Amino acid sequence: MNELNPPTNLANSGSETPRDRRGGRPARDNQSLSKIVHDLVVRSYDGAPLRESLGQTIQHLRALLKCDRVLVWQFIHPKSIEDEMGLMMPFVEATDEPWPKAKPILTASIQRNSDTLLRDLAWCINDAEVVCITEVLPVSAVSPPHIEQLGVRSRAVVPLFVRVDAASKALTLWGALSAHYCRSPQTWSEVDRRDLEEIAPVIALAIQQVSFNKQLRRQGIEFKRQVREQAIQFQQAIDYDETLKRITDKVRDSLDEEQIVQNAVREVAVALQVGSCNAAIYDRDRKTSQILYEEAIFLPAQIYRESDMSAFPELYDQLLDKQYFQFCSMFERNVDRENCDRTGRVAMLACSMYDNDGVIGDLWAVHESHHEFTDLEIRLVRQVANQCAIAIRQARLYQSSQAQVAELEKLNQLKDDFLSTVSHELKTPISNMNMAIQMLEIQLKQFELSEEARMRIDRYLGILKAECKREDELVTDLLDLQRLEDGGYSSAMSVIDLNKWLQKTVAFTRSRLFSRRQTLTIDETSLPPLITDRVILDRIIVELLHNAGKYSADGSEIILSVNEAIVPNSEATSGLRLCVTNPATISPEELPKIFSKFYRIPNADPWKQGGTGLGLALVDRLVRQLGGNLSATSEDGLTTFTVLLPNHKDHFDKEKLRR
Repeated sequence: MNELNPPTNLANSGSETPRDRRGGRPARDNQSLSKIVHDLVVRSYDGAPLRESLGQTIQHLRALLKCDRVLVWQFIHPKSIEDEMGLMMPFVEATDEPWPKAKPILTASIQRNSDTLLRDLAWCINDAEVVCITEVLPVSAVSPPHIEQLGVRSRAVVPLFVRVDAASKALTLWGALSAHYCRSPQTWSEVDRRDLEEIAPVIALAIQQVSFNKQLRRQGIEFKRQVREQAIQFQQAIDYDETLKRITDKVRDSLDEEQIVQNAVREVAVALQVGSCNAAIYDRDRKTSQILYEEAIFLPAQIYRESDMSAFPELYDQLLDKQYFQFCSMFERNVDRENCDRTGRVAMLACSMYDNDGVIGDLWAVHESHHEFTDLEIRLVRQVANQCAIAIRQARLYQSSQAQVAELEKLNQLKDDFLSTVSHELKTPISNMNMAIQMLEIQLKQFELSEEARMRIDRYLGILKAECKREDELVTDLLDLQRLEDGGYSSAMSVIDLNKWLQKTVAFTRSRLFSRRQTLTIDETSLPPLITDRVILDRIIVELLHNAGKYSADGSEIILSVNEAIVPNSEATSGLRLCVTNPATISPEELPKIFSKFYRIPNADPWKQGGTGLGLALVDRLVRQLGGNLSATSEDGLTTFTVLLPNHKDHFDKEKLRR
């Protein structure tokens, strides 16, 4: 109410005391008028209704002026410049009982009937000047109809200017304060004019303040409504984000295409409370779209319905262009929640499901025709469609990779079967070749040959025996690998005294290394008896030492270290660690591949001996056959193979020990 203050620009009443021309009495002072103003301000501050406050004010004003009627007009301006049908509406009125009440007056009627006094207010509008205009109507004058109806003989009119809103300083003509003499035509004294001019701004301020208060209340209500809507939208955004996270977790955890679609469609239908939600997958070759799953809440489901995409180009052209859109379908569908056989059109939201490789399908949400999908709902459906596309593409890649893996396994099995068959078939001719070489040696001894010829024959026979032995070892390795992978390789446990057995085992390998000027150093401590398969352990050590010598340069030192250790993930309480170290380097890219069958490191054989790449693969499977594990490291110019073997003494039947 800070707008409503007592007027400070009151008209000056002059130094002389005016006389009331009607009674010859001294003019009234401003105390009565000040009380009227004070009462109006107080009632306005107390929040009294405007009509009630103004009604009491003009009653007191009528008594002060001793006139027959005082009323406040409100001008209802035309809605447009072309529209002349404005109104003067009586807002509040104070009059004696004999006189008729004021009625609304058309402004066109005022102009048509030449109401000069009201037209004289026009010059006040431009200057927003509060000035009292008076008129005494002669008895013989032809008055306008509204004047005749009110029985007016003399009248005074003061314009009421108010500000349109609190932020603007512009004034507009809201209405007018009017006083009437009806019994007889009387002139208006200077005091009367002054009182009307002083009270008019206060009435205008009261009207203005009430208008501002209404604006503030409306703004407050609108602000609360906006805050409430924003809070609802914020909560919806949180709920939709949780729904999206839940859907993302579900679809990414599944590698089944139908399950992915079902999870996404169900969650969207529940989250948005739509009539139905469905997802379709495209067949680009046949140009068809088939609904893979539909969740219907109050609309009939249409699962597995197939659509010809060319029949609806206005839809699928946009979807194939990775677009989304909502519309009201022209086709009727049952949308009645109470199943009352009512049909009607439906609102639809369509989103394309696509990823970097193209469009996979689409996701639809269907609701009643009066529903409009909000930005939050559209964002949720679009994000779910994107997640579905990614998950479906991953599922398809997984299925494709599984098919490739199955095909590779089939090919690998065929290869293993072929190697097994060939290995068995090669054993017989190799045995025959060994026998033939031995018989040839016996027969050649019976002939008298020169020393030179015998040396050549011995050299040729040595080559035959070495190559035959090499082929026999290769076939044996192939057969052993096949049996190890098929689970047909049996182990014969026995007690081994490592301190004595180890020196005998490496004796032959040491002599082979010596021929290349390579040295073998054994680093061992006092070792307890080890219960394991003697033959397998021998093959493991010999193969690792042979591999170390093969990939070490001339004059290199190879170190074999053996000590006790605990084998991880083994039930045995003790075990053996065996390490073979040689001066060689294996790149980090090659290191994980060295235990694969038939794999050989390129350009890493300084002796150019060649090989099949089966040695380390066989060692790896032999170590696993004994319940151990094999690993390799290569750094600082040294490569180390580490074997961890469990001691099976806790699970060995002592009655079967071979001593």
